[in-house]
Amino acid sequence: MFDLTARQKLNRGYSDGLSRALEIVVTPLLLGFIGRLVDGWLGTSPWFTLGFGIFGVVGIATKLWLGYDREMRKHEARLPGARSAESS
Repeated sequence: MFDLTARQKLNRGYSDGLSRALEIVVTPLLLGFIGRLVDGWLGTSPWFTLGFGIFGVVGIATKLWLGYDREMRKHEARLPGARSAESS
């Protein structure tokens, strides 16, 4: 059987994954919708829609990459034989 700590850790992982998946999908769609509204207002269709949507995709990809890099640095710092910040 699972102990309570393991179950909480598993559920937190599901929650983090779901929130990240929603963020990946919703952010570019929301920015694309805002771009569509701007296009309708200015009559420049589809340029703001595409621009804002691409900006959303690039922004989310950058955020995920930087977050992953930060987490890996934390894990690497805990490894035996890891170099300290002062020796770099």
